[in-house]
Amino acid sequence: MKIKETLEQEIKEENSRRDKFDKCVSWLQTHAEELDAAGVEAEIYTYTNSIDFNNLPHNKIVKVMVIVKGGEWKKEYRDNVIDYTTTVGGLSFRCWAGEPPSNCILVEELVVIPSTYVPEHTEKRLKLQCIDKE
Repeated sequence: MKIKETLEQEIKEENSRRDKFDKCVSWLQTHAEELDAAGVEAEIYTYTNSIDFNNLPHNKIVKVMVIVKGGEWKKEYRDNVIDYTTTVGGLSFRCWAGEPPSNCILVEELVVIPSTYVPEHTEKRLKLQCIDKE
């Protein structure tokens, strides 16, 4: 690639990163008072076009979800924490390493995976097990 083409490509990529950053900052500015009232801090990751809220107790995760208005959040379980993700208006919102609800625990289970492309096998998975509070 020639220098001129390389520069044009670099400028294009930098402008794209700047646009993503501006979009994240704009959303945070719009919701700053709500986030401050909820007592949460955010991190911006322009390469993934995301805003992260990390290591929150469950009550603060619920507050973030209400502020983001993300509809359905995808959950992924690992160790003793839950990662939540959703996308709204082209922005990705992530609550990493959140605590499970106070009446729930993550338990390991063995799941038999039927044969498809690989032979049938058993995997260890985490699932959320909750009890009703009385």
